[in-house]
Amino acid sequence: MRVCYTYFQTLIECGMMRCAINEGERLLKLSEGDSLGVRYQLMHLYAYTEDEMHALALHKKYGGYEETQMLLPLAILYYKQNQFDKAKDYLNRLAKVNRDTKKFMRLEAKHDGYSLRMEQGMYGYRPGTIEELVDAYLNSTYLFNATPYFSQWAYQYLRTQTASKKKKPKNEE
Repeated sequence: MRVCYTYFQTLIECGMMRCAINEGERLLKLSEGDSLGVRYQLMHLYAYTEDEMHALALHKKYGGYEETQMLLPLAILYYKQNQFDKAKDYLNRLAKVNRDTKKFMRLEAKHDGYSLRMEQGMYGYRPGTIEELVDAYLNSTYLFNATPYFSQWAYQYLRTQTASKKKKPKNEE
């Protein structure tokens, strides 16, 4: 299984995304429990190739949970497809699940790789933190490189959301 996973990762590194998708799908058939996290990488690949149907099916297959590594690529997918309302919806869901979403988008929008790497956990990541977002970023830089303005757009959107929440009187909430 690990050899197949290494092959899967190598295909991604070589830019052979369709072959990687095929291998990732094969890996999930071999191990539906997905102890290696193939589903997350596969979700990023589906977003990269703008394969909405398979992305949504994969999300549903694994319970449709609100997970950083599922919601982030879905937001990017809809951004790439010019479906900004859906992208905003997934960003809002992501921000609810991961409190550091806005901070991550700010650092990524600035292309501040040093600060991003400083946020990386030494022993993996804690779910719901910037560490998880940085891990997703570092494992799928190809997706972020293919959408260089996504993070700026997402950060601006999240800033306006925060600003509008601060402006609401307490009796409206």
